[in-house]
Amino acid sequence: MRTGERPTVAGQQQPQKKSNRALQLLGVLVLCLLLYVYALSHNSSPSYTLATTPQSAAPASTTQAQSVRPTIPPPKFRIYRSKNDSGTSLVVPVHTTDEQLKSLLWFLRKNVRSREFKSIGVKEEKDGIFSIYRGERCANEEFIDRIGPCGYGEHYDASYQWGIDGDYNKDGGSIRINGDDTVVFDYKDGWQAGPAPQAKLDGQAQEIGAQAKAGEQARELFAQRLQQRLTSMGYDINVWSDDHIDGPGFLTLDSEMFKDTTARVQFVNSILPTWKKDLCKAGFRQVNLRRGGAFEISGQRYSLGCKY
Repeated sequence: MRTGERPTVAGQQQPQKKSNRALQLLGVLVLCLLLYVYALSHNSSPSYTLATTPQSAAPASTTQAQSVRPTIPPPKFRIYRSKNDSGTSLVVPVHTTDEQLKSLLWFLRKNVRSREFKSIGVKEEKDGIFSIYRGERCANEEFIDRIGPCGYGEHYDASYQWGIDGDYNKDGGSIRINGDDTVVFDYKDGWQAGPAPQAKLDGQAQEIGAQAKAGEQARELFAQRLQQRLTSMGYDINVWSDDHIDGPGFLTLDSEMFKDTTARVQFVNSILPTWKKDLCKAGFRQVNLRRGGAFEISGQRYSLGCKY
């Protein structure tokens, strides 16, 4: 709330008693205003947040109802259209109820969290959004550059998103009621797909981690042996493998000989191709040539063109 400026009256003198009284009234007014603003700021509740804190005005029973999975089966649905930068739109019957939409959101959540994308009918992605429409009239709006038949804005009836902030298990589902999104669940509830699916996912993660570690160690050993071989041949080239620079499969060769353009071109065109088979087999995908010196940071990168 903004207060207007007090007018300045030039050339007039007010009695001292009236001046003091005016200042007192102004001080009381400012104090009341501060108390009012303080009360407003501490009584407002965040929108679209489950009622889990004392500040929320929603009763505890509402919170419990939102976080409990519906017992009714999800409605029939079909994939209408899918695109990497626009997500996937699903179409359900026009007369689908809100409770059926909630059940469908839980169905999507369970299968995404369990990596069972085939049950939904799409390929696995690390993140994405399912937009659900009652009927197909508005289902194409995210995939066209013009205003669709439903007008400006988004007209989905429910949505499910996963991979929030780059975390596969951060997800959220909501339905649209009277034009506003109402949260059905979000990742803060700590929900998991179940003991068996979670154990399977944990096992897969451990296996992938072990394979990645083994691959990293194999590439480091290959780089060490290559270093020894080049040194024995009289080349002053430092060789190392570092999966933490640009991901797995990155081999760096550092030498002042690469400052010479002719020598560098000859190495890339004549020597590097003879190494390709062994480098690809060891898991390398790129070679970085650095020209020596403490200030050389990035170097020049060359793809090996390995078949994955």
